[in-house]
Amino acid sequence: MVRQPNKQHETPASANRDANPRQPGNTSFQVLGRLCIRTGQTDVPPPRSHILQGLLGALLLAQGEPLRTERLTRLVWADRAELTSRESVHVGISRLRKWLTRLGDGAPSIDYADGYRLAVPGCGLDLSRFRELAGQARTIDEPGPRCALLVAALELRRGPVLAGMRQLDRADILLRSVEQDVREAVMDLAATAPHAEGTEPAIAAVGALAGDLPFDEPLHAALIDLLAAGGQPAEALNAYRRLSERLADELGVEPSREVQEAYLRVLAHERPFTPVPAPG
Repeated sequence: MVRQPNKQHETPASANRDANPRQPGNTSFQVLGRLCIRTGQTDVPPPRSHILQGLLGALLLAQGEPLRTERLTRLVWADRAELTSRESVHVGISRLRKWLTRLGDGAPSIDYADGYRLAVPGCGLDLSRFRELAGQARTIDEPGPRCALLVAALELRRGPVLAGMRQLDRADILLRSVEQDVREAVMDLAATAPHAEGTEPAIAAVGALAGDLPFDEPLHAALIDLLAAGGQPAEALNAYRRLSERLADELGVEPSREVQEAYLRVLAHERPFTPVPAPG
């Protein structure tokens, strides 16, 4: 007699991967906003120590590139860097290594090769995915697909890079380069969206960054133009007025010529169809 398999004990391989957070490659990290860690389908709280959070965040931003002890000291200890010994960094890395092992077999590990490195597969880090999508967008001239890629990239952003980590040296190129990449993608989207169908996703992405950068006048001018191009002239005028009041109240200055020209275009009911930037 041929026995039939007992289906009660059959479990698809994909189900095993989802149920078992210790499978390789099952840990993901998010740095485009507050530091978030996920193992399988479970959110994992970051380390309680601000130092361990800073070390983990810095290593993730480096995307597998080595960071030497001196660089980590300046990045993570910032204003206390001169008072921080190399031994303190080594102890912090040792504690972080131990914490990472709690994430299971799928978690990356820290190694040393001319500096400390933490290599995370591209699918396991939102920054890697963001840069991949933004890079693809730069190779496409057609507005619709270009916008779709930029929107997908910017949907990964949940706020300022490693938001809440005030102890980090935000003047370091490691952090500034990420914020610059995000801003360039937003400005590209603002210039391209009027040529594509539907501006709402673009308005949401540009508006989110403008909210985080209240004095970035070129960015706010782009938002005003985009709102007008999207058929929202009243909101475009409100955006101008809010910016104008903020500049006057907090900096004692008037809006730049670029912002004023965007305002005048709204008043004149002009749609600013600027050329789509050439792929970079």
